Amino acid sequence: MQLCKHKIDTQADVEVKLDKPIEIKAGEELGLMGEYNQIGESGEKLLHLEVFTYDNIEQFKAKAEAAYKQDRENKGIKANFLYVARGSQLYSIANDEAVGLEKSKVEIMVPLADVAKQTVKKKTDKTGKDYYNVQPYLYSLPQKNKDGGIYVDESHLTHGLLFPGVNIFNQSGNGLCIFKYPLHQNIDPKSDLTTEQKNELDPMFKLIMDELDLEKDKNAAVSFEAGKLKDLLLSPVQQRRLTGIVVKHDSEWKKTRTADFSQTCGVYRANGKEEIAKRIEKRVADLSIKLEVDEFNTDKQAYYLHPLGVIGWLRTESLLITPEMVNAVAAGKGNDKVLLAALNKYAEQYEINTLLRIAHFLAQCAHESGGFTATAEGTSFSRAGAGNKFKKFVQADSTTKERLCPIGQKYCNQPDLFNYVYANSNGNGSETSGDGHKYRGGGYIQITGREKYKGYTKEHNAKNPSDQQDFEANPNLVRTNVEYGVESAMFWWRNMGSVSTYKDCNRLADLGATEAELIMMSANVNGWFTKGGIQLPVNKHGIISLREANGMSDRRTRFNSIKKLLGL
Repeated sequence: MQLCKHKIDTQADVEVKLDKPIEIKAGEELGLMGEYNQIGESGEKLLHLEVFTYDNIEQFKAKAEAAYKQDRENKGIKANFLYVARGSQLYSIANDEAVGLEKSKVEIMVPLADVAKQTVKKKTDKTGKDYYNVQPYLYSLPQKNKDGGIYVDESHLTHGLLFPGVNIFNQSGNGLCIFKYPLHQNIDPKSDLTTEQKNELDPMFKLIMDELDLEKDKNAAVSFEAGKLKDLLLSPVQQRRLTGIVVKHDSEWKKTRTADFSQTCGVYRANGKEEIAKRIEKRVADLSIKLEVDEFNTDKQAYYLHPLGVIGWLRTESLLITPEMVNAVAAGKGNDKVLLAALNKYAEQYEINTLLRIAHFLAQCAHESGGFTATAEGTSFSRAGAGNKFKKFVQADSTTKERLCPIGQKYCNQPDLFNYVYANSNGNGSETSGDGHKYRGGGYIQITGREKYKGYTKEHNAKNPSDQQDFEANPNLVRTNVEYGVESAMFWWRNMGSVSTYKDCNRLADLGATEAELIMMSANVNGWFTKGGIQLPVNKHGIISLREANGMSDRRTRFNSIKKLLGL
């Protein structure tokens, strides 16, 4: 990458020491192009990304901590990580009070942007104390507080520069495989090793597996199997924990690697597998880098870090909601910079700040707005359409129906229809006041009625003192401004769910991402009516009064798309 940037011609599989060195700053990408030709794999094109250093990580951590303490106040550095060590105190929160539970049996490290925050304010404390919900990262405790969350206090806030929760593992030997016994013994059909011995992990890998085994707080015995390694990428929680593992081991580019594989190739040849032996030797030779420049020497062990973990540690600003997330629920809308900026700005304010909350919100919002394309309630209703949507119209006498929606006319009369069906509800005045049409639905999840616009005004102004607005006086702002269309949807989300227990949709989102939670959430957003009135069975959360939401198939498609993206 750097050679292309400096317009220097390159050749494949050739090592060249430049006459004039190129300055490379810390953090800049270096790339080596090559074919993916692992035995037994297809010729799929993949990106192999490595982050490593020859610098001593332990010394770096000590220096970083000293610098952070000195610069935290002077440079305004804010915490961006939550680190919870084993043995940390856990809490439940009820009636604006934190109550101590047992202590954590697992180590948790997670970007602060992925954790829900709750502020507990005592009568004598105006600012309150912040607590952070770690329930998604636990196993045995959630059932005790499935609705309320499990929290740690703000003392666990830290910064990625300090490498929170990082553990360093050192590998001895030549590291040709993940098993305890040498590779040549493992593959030799004449070996005296038992099957159990062949499956025994190298001590370093066993320690890493122990670190990643988050099920230990189930109070169950921990067992280790080589085949278990393939499951590591299936759990988002384990993926995050993987970022805290730094391994010091040999490089696959090691210039003396051929010697390390000599016994292995010898076993293959002794058993009539010359082709495999030659393939291994060629691959090892092709990968070896013999060039030595300054500290770079492939025969030296280096510290290898998880690439995505490094990005998480060092980022100064993070997007709670990424373009990929938006595209998952509404194709192409992730490229809308105005929409993306608004989603991130207000998601922080309204605490739609965990993967579960984001997934549920985006999926429901995308459905309600036709894929983030509509911020206003449509006004064109046929007579039949008005009858399908408005109960008040159905109950009106024939004279009123004819006045509002004359037979033979394509669309009902506006603003007459809205002034009638929305009169004397949600803070609106009578039909003649004109409130029904003035305060019709607005926002990506529509707020409707004078009362809702007034409530949104109060909430917005409290959260945004530098942007005071009056949406009651100017409701069209919600219907024409993307920012307010997004924020009003989040205001609705936190306050207006259909089910009394879950007026705050965040509480419902926190329950999970299964079909049961999706059905509940969809009904909570727009489940007041369904043709045929099919009653859903009692779900696992004990809620029996919900009916299937309008547009359930589309909601399911959008939610499953982002669910897959986020690994929920």
